[in-house]
Amino acid sequence: MFLDNIQMKKKLIGGFLCIVILALIIAIIGYISMGDMAGKAQIMYDDNLVHLAT
Repeated sequence: MFLDNIQMKKKLIGGFLCIVILALIIAIIGYISMGDMAGKAQIMYDDNLVHLAT
């Protein structure tokens, strides 16, 4: 197997980098989704709750 020829240091760094990249992807998706959710909450407020005041 090709991992047998790689030093332990490089294996650990590679694994850590994979986890960091995965965490960054999840964080970016979450950040984008929060912006979308804020926009939809504002639309819901403008369209639905204003009518309750009348």
